Amino acid sequence: MEQRTWKVGVIGVAGIGRTHLAAYEKLSREAEPLCALEAACDIHPAALEKAREEFGVPKAYADYRSLLEDPEVEVVSLCVPHFLHRPMALEILAAGKHLLLEKPVGLNYGEAAEIAAAARESRGAAGVIFQSRFDPRVRFVREHVIPVLGKIRYASSREYHWRGADYYAGAPWRGTWTGEGGGLFINQCIHGWDLMGWLLGGVDYAYGFWANLLHPSIEVEDIGYGVVQFRGPDGSGVPARTVATTCLPTPPVTDRTPWERKLSIQITGEHGEVIANDFRAPRNGFPMADFRLEDPRLDRELHEAMEAEAREADRYGHAADHRTNIRAHLEALRGGQPAPVTLESAAEVQKIIDGIHWHGWFEAGRFREWAHRREPLPRDADEDKAAGWDGGGLWRLFLQWVDQDDSRGQIPFHTAEVERF
Repeated sequence: MEQRTWKVGVIGVAGIGRTHLAAYEKLSREAEPLCALEAACDIHPAALEKAREEFGVPKAYADYRSLLEDPEVEVVSLCVPHFLHRPMALEILAAGKHLLLEKPVGLNYGEAAEIAAAARESRGAAGVIFQSRFDPRVRFVREHVIPVLGKIRYASSREYHWRGADYYAGAPWRGTWTGEGGGLFINQCIHGWDLMGWLLGGVDYAYGFWANLLHPSIEVEDIGYGVVQFRGPDGSGVPARTVATTCLPTPPVTDRTPWERKLSIQITGEHGEVIANDFRAPRNGFPMADFRLEDPRLDRELHEAMEAEAREADRYGHAADHRTNIRAHLEALRGGQPAPVTLESAAEVQKIIDGIHWHGWFEAGRFREWAHRREPLPRDADEDKAAGWDGGGLWRLFLQWVDQDDSRGQIPFHTAEVERF
């Protein structure tokens, strides 16, 4: 394997780009460095100067095209607002640079497919950041536990991602269709839904409903739920349901919390169950994946093996973070291998986002009216958090629906609307 050191440029260093810079800087200081920071780019002079000072970046560009013209830059991390992903990614690939793209790939599945097609024709290779895939327990479950579950009967997820008005006020593109491509689904749920798709063989289709109930300053969704059909690891299909909101914080997990509710994702098979969560789980003191199998001997052996792999990963500093994702990406480039998170694989989650968005598009207003008719709701998300609102009967209805592990239960809003006529 060629032991080359990749020269890296980062476009967009005022937000998540700083995480990329920190990861590259740490990797550049290893005994056998994979990379060296060569350039940074941002339209905000203060952010650019801060990046240069903090991370020792040799070159600074105010125009990303100037960075792309730099022959020393070989790999580009693209860390800009969502609506800029497609045009900038296409230019990076046209310039023959290797691309590492922050999620989402594009504003929708079509943009993601266009970028993937361009990458196949480019001299540069391309990959995506989905750091949750690099958790050692998640990887172990995918490789060793999912295959012994037998027929997977059902999967579900419950996504809590409270956001207040200040979050959306922080950037003008947030909370807009043209700038962000949505809200809750494309910026928060995308991590957990990507993990589900990765564990369950990709996405066939999705549909559902959404509304904006408690965020009057934005135009996109803050609550939604849907049906997803995953392909299944063996191609036989896995039905799933999901419910999500930015109106509620994650409920506390206590000793009384059932095992299957300690993490947001649940996968039920003939011979056992898996639970999982995205990279946010360790912040609350939980592993990102666990399982329980009917066969006690196999359960014990696989748990011992999983924990041994987790300890080994910890010893080498491998975790569900940007540095591990970036390291794997650079190692793949060095070895001439496909990216660990390909554009095609990363685009699968956008089938869920697009499916629920478009299916529920013309019903969003009626969904909102229906929710307000059911019961009094807080004025906004900040008020609901201050008052300790738990979602009331509306949220309990959605939780009951997502827990139905069969195909007969109708979507609550759809059922209510049909009964009106």
